[in-house]
Amino acid sequence: MSSFVRKGGRRGRRGNVETSTLPEGTKTSTLNGSLLISTGLHDLDQILNGGYNIGTLILVEEDVHGAHFNNLWKYFLGEGITTNQRVCVASPGNDKDTIIRDFPYQSKKKISKKENDTDLRIAFQYKKYLDEDKNLGRSMVKKPQWCHDYNLSKSISGNEAVKANMEICEVDESSPLEEKCRAIYDFLLHEINELNSQFAETKKGIILRVGIKSLGSINWGRITKEDEITILRFIQAIKGLIRNSLGVCMVTLPVHLFSESLVRKIEHISDIAFRFETFTDPNDIGDAFKEYEGLFHIRKLFNLSTLNSVVLDHGDTYTFSVQRKKLNIEAMHLPPADDEPPQESGSSGISHIKLGEGAGMLCQPGSSSLEF
Repeated sequence: MSSFVRKGGRRGRRGNVETSTLPEGTKTSTLNGSLLISTGLHDLDQILNGGYNIGTLILVEEDVHGAHFNNLWKYFLGEGITTNQRVCVASPGNDKDTIIRDFPYQSKKKISKKENDTDLRIAFQYKKYLDEDKNLGRSMVKKPQWCHDYNLSKSISGNEAVKANMEICEVDESSPLEEKCRAIYDFLLHEINELNSQFAETKKGIILRVGIKSLGSINWGRITKEDEITILRFIQAIKGLIRNSLGVCMVTLPVHLFSESLVRKIEHISDIAFRFETFTDPNDIGDAFKEYEGLFHIRKLFNLSTLNSVVLDHGDTYTFSVQRKKLNIEAMHLPPADDEPPQESGSSGISHIKLGEGAGMLCQPGSSSLEF
C-alpha cells in the first residue's frame, strides 16, 4: 500500500483557493496562474492567451475615421452582463437609455436535432457506452461557457437591463473636468468598498467591470492645456483603485484631440493599449487588404506576476473587419504573388543571356542560357 498522501487535498491553481470558489466568469491563466476574465470576443481572447488579467487598466485609442472602438467597448460590457458581474459605466453627456444601447444582445446557439441524435446504425453495440457517458455528464458539474456570442446589431431589452447588475455614474455636465474626475473616482471607490464588504460577509467574490467612455471628448467639456495634468492624475488614480480590487477598467480615448506626448504618457500608465486604424481610401491600399476595414494595433501588453515579456504569435498588428453582427480580428495573411505571367516550359527565367563562345558540348545553342 502506498504511503503517498496529497498535501492539502484538492486545490486549485491559486494556492489554498479551490477552483470551484473562483468568482463567476473567471478562470486561471495557464501561463502565470493569474485570474482572467473574457474580453467578450473570441478572436481577442485567443490573441491575449485567455483574456484580461484582473486588476488591469485597458486603454482603447479611438480611431479618427470610424467608431470601431465602440464594438470592443460593447463586447467588454456585454460579457459582464452575461456573466452576472458588476458593471459600472461613466459616460458624461449620454443619458441612461443611450448607455443601455451599448450593451449588445446575446446570440443563443440553436441546437439541431442531428446534434441530439445519438442513434447508431453501425456499431450499435457501443450505444450503451454513450448512455453511460451521458448519465455521467448529468451527474458532473456543468462547465460554464467562456466568452459568449453577441449580435452587435441589437441591444438588450429593457427588462434585461433592469435585471442586470449595472450601475451608471451620473456626472454634472456643467462642472469642470477636475470635478467630473473626482466624482467618478468617488463613485468607483464606493463600489469597490461595497463589493469588498459583501465579500467579507458571503465569501463570494464579484468581478467589477468599469467602463469610462471617450475621456477628454467634447462631452467632458472644453479641455485646456492645464487639464492634461488632471487627466494623467485621474488615469493614475483609477489604476491604483483597480489594481487593488477584483476589477478591470476600460478607458476609451480620442487620441486625435491630444498631443502625441500626452498619448504616450497615458499608454505608459495603462497596462494594455489598443488602437484602431481605419482605412480611409480603398484605392490607397493593396489588394491584400480589400476585404478588411483597417488595422488593429496592440500598442502595449504587459505580463502580470512574471518577469518574462509577452511574445505574441502573430506580432502586434492585426487586421479587423466588421460584419453586420460581429467584429472579426485576425492575423495578417498576405496572398501569394501570382501577378507575374507564367514562364514557358523549359525556360530558366534568364534566357536573355546569350551563350558565349567556347561553351561546353552539352550546351547546345538556344537550348540553355547557362555557360560552363
